[in-house]
Amino acid sequence: MRFSLPLSTLSAGNELEGVLPNELGLLIGLEHLSTFSNNLVGPLPDNMQYLTYLKFLSIESNLFTGPVPDWIKAFTSLEYMALGDNLFEGPLPSFADLQSLKEVTLDSNLLTGSVDVFNDAVAIESLFLQYNNFDSVIDSDLFFNLDNLRLLDMSSNNLGGSLPAHFYNVVILDLHNNSISGEMPDIGIDAASPMTFLSLFNNDMSGAIPESLSFLSSLTHLDLSYNAFTGDLPAALNDLDQLTYLFLGDNEFDAGPFPNIWNLVNLQELSLKNSRRVGPIPTWVGDILRELILLDLHTNGFDSALPDSLGSLTNLAFLLLNRNELTGNIPDSFVGLDNLGTLQTPWMDSWLYDL
Repeated sequence: MRFSLPLSTLSAGNELEGVLPNELGLLIGLEHLSTFSNNLVGPLPDNMQYLTYLKFLSIESNLFTGPVPDWIKAFTSLEYMALGDNLFEGPLPSFADLQSLKEVTLDSNLLTGSVDVFNDAVAIESLFLQYNNFDSVIDSDLFFNLDNLRLLDMSSNNLGGSLPAHFYNVVILDLHNNSISGEMPDIGIDAASPMTFLSLFNNDMSGAIPESLSFLSSLTHLDLSYNAFTGDLPAALNDLDQLTYLFLGDNEFDAGPFPNIWNLVNLQELSLKNSRRVGPIPTWVGDILRELILLDLHTNGFDSALPDSLGSLTNLAFLLLNRNELTGNIPDSFVGLDNLGTLQTPWMDSWLYDL
């Protein structure tokens, strides 16, 4: 006998242990299953394949092992699937038949192989694949048909290839800690990009940052640090006036001055460390970038005295100026920096000084 129960079972955070029983497959009418944040172990029982009415499946934060089973493709009503923070391993099955699936969470597992198994799951809006061992190559076909995709996190994998232009159509894109190479593609002017978050740090990207970056006018977070970008810092940076976070350090830019970013009045964190900046730190930094909490300029060629105006940055908690060629002394105006907890300067014996 099988039981048909069109209701939910919620067992989240109840310190459950052991394995899921095969009898779970008797609840064939089940639509909502959550065992989030327990201590469940072992592979998923094969009898789960009979739960084809499931719309919501959350088994995150357990100790499940083995592969993500091939029978999951039979869950054609599934809209939400969260399998993150477990010990699932191996390649994924195809998700092409899951045409109702909107959110997928598979982060923090041991998954390998290709991510193109999602190419035809056209309803997906959010895809969390970070902290795995996926090693496929990103190309111009990857996720090209996912017109509804708005959040894509594939950070901390082993992904290669290059950045496709259609990835600019998502709102949040996080690809940091991979092996992505090549240049940043131009951003098309024909349709405004909705992107607000772009993180590419710690990859192998090269070439100049395109001036068409200005078309990402909704960006609040931009991190291009730890790559091999070259050329001048683009004037387009000054058009990104919604930015609160800008990290450009540890690249191979041409030597040049502090960038002209006086329009970025919302900046809270700015890092230009080891980016071959030379010359003085402009006075306008303290006059205009009043929201700064972190200013990291270390390992550059900044010279001359520190401008008194930096003492106006009353929100500063971190000011990193060491390994430069600055002259003079710390300005008296710094006495008003009540929130400053970490200060690094060329004049201190220690590279770190906690106030």
